[in-house]
Order: sequence, then structure tokens, then C-alpha cells
Amino acid sequence: MSRHAFTLPELLLALVLMAVVSTSIVRLTIHVIRATRSENERVQITATLRSAFAYLQREFRALDATDLSGGDIIQADATSLVYRSMQGLYTVCGSSPAGQTQLVLQKVSSVGLALLRGIGDSVMVFGARDVTTMRDAEWLRAEVEAYDQRGICDDGSPGVRVTLGGIPDGEFHRIQRGAPVRNFTHKWLRLYRDGQGLWWLGERRRVAVSGWSNTQPIVGPFAPDGVRFTYLGPSGNAAVAPSAVALIRVRLVGAPTRAPVLGRLGGAGPSGVLESEVALRNNAR
Repeated sequence: MSRHAFTLPELLLALVLMAVVSTSIVRLTIHVIRATRSENERVQITATLRSAFAYLQREFRALDATDLSGGDIIQADATSLVYRSMQGLYTVCGSSPAGQTQLVLQKVSSVGLALLRGIGDSVMVFGARDVTTMRDAEWLRAEVEAYDQRGICDDGSPGVRVTLGGIPDGEFHRIQRGAPVRNFTHKWLRLYRDGQGLWWLGERRRVAVSGWSNTQPIVGPFAPDGVRFTYLGPSGNAAVAPSAVALIRVRLVGAPTRAPVLGRLGGAGPSGVLESEVALRNNAR
């Protein structure tokens, strides 16, 4: 009895207390992990939604559904849109010999956009017979049939010489020196599901010589119904045809990039919603 030792009841009590403390520590650790993971996912989802809307805003603002020579919106539904996407900006800096459909172009701006690549590209050239009144001004659509990077502008500066098809002979003389030229590509935006079961906003591009490309992811992931487009007319009512679209209402619902951690303790994961409208070019409301 003189030796210091634990009795059996004391040892059992110590084990019970240790188990209670350990369980509390484990639960607290799981809670911290879950809260940290949830906050990180929430920040990532917010960034995804903002990036997606910034991209859609940039694309949709350049669209003109009412162009008499053909609107930029080709096909539209709730989760996809086929349209003409404006790209680099050029100006006409030289013309070809009389009777030929050739122009020399000089690059003005292409920050973040695609330049003319060659045969099969599409362009819009601004043309007007009377440059003083601009009453007959319009954008003329054409296809690049020949392409030469060794073109020379009228002032001797380097340019790109292109031969255009699709502009009637009687209209080609409307194109004046200094006229703006936009190259464009056909894009197909759509919500799609990848091999891992995640939903993304992706795009396909159409090339004249090879057709539509494979779908490439732009931004995501989203909820299964996380990308929705609503097409509105000038008065805010539903647009009945692509040519009547003045506004595109965008609704985005984000989703986590991974499954919840730690089983049921991880929860269903955070989500986020962003809704806004984008007004199209030259479509007054």
C-alpha cells in the first residue's frame, strides 16, 4: 500500500476521459476541415461564375441579331448558342488591281482574340458608296480564298493581302481605304458533361475546310442545369426568332470541382448562382 499506483477504477476512468477528449478533438478537426474545404470551394465557385459571365459578356456584346445581311445568332436554345464570334480588327490599307477581289489589310487590334489564319477564314468588311453621308453603309460578309502575309500597303508598310469571295462584283468598289475589317469565326457554346461526370461550358469552332472542331472546355464546373440562356426582345418579352433578340439573360449555377470529403460529414458541398443580362450590339431596348 506504500507504493504509488493506479487502481483499476482510476485506470478505467482515465481511459473514458481520454476517449471523450479524443472524440471531441476528432470532431473538431473534421469540422475545421469541412469548413475550410467549404470556404475554398465557395471562393472557387464565385471565381468560376465571374469568369464565365465575363467571357459570355464579351462574346454576346459583339453580336448583332438584326443585321440585314444576316444576323450573328444562327441557332439558339436554353443551353447552347451557335453564333458568329468577332475576332481581330484590321483596316484596309491597299487595294488590288482593277477587277480583282483583293485587299491589303493592316492589323489594328487583336488583344486576346484570334487573327486571320488563312484560307477558309471569314471576314466582315465595311463598305459604303457615299462616304460623306454613309447612308448605304453596311457590313459585307466574305470568305478568304487566298492569303499572303507579304502584302504591302499603299504607304509601303507591311500588311496581309487577301482574296475575298462572296462579295458581288458590283459591291466590291464600295470598300474604301481605311475601312474596318473584322475576322470572325462560328462558335457553338454549350453545356456538356465530361468523362468524370462534371458539367462544363464548352465551345466548338467551325472551320470551312474541316467542319466543327471537338468541344473544348472554357470554364466550369457547373450544376447539371447550371448554364441557362433566355432570349429577350427590345421590350423585354421573349424573342420569337434569333433576329428579334436584343438581350440575353444568363443564369449560371456553380458546383464543386470534387466530391465532398469525409463521407456524409462533408455535406453536399457549396454552390453559387449568378444571374444577369447582356445587351447585344445595335439592338435598342
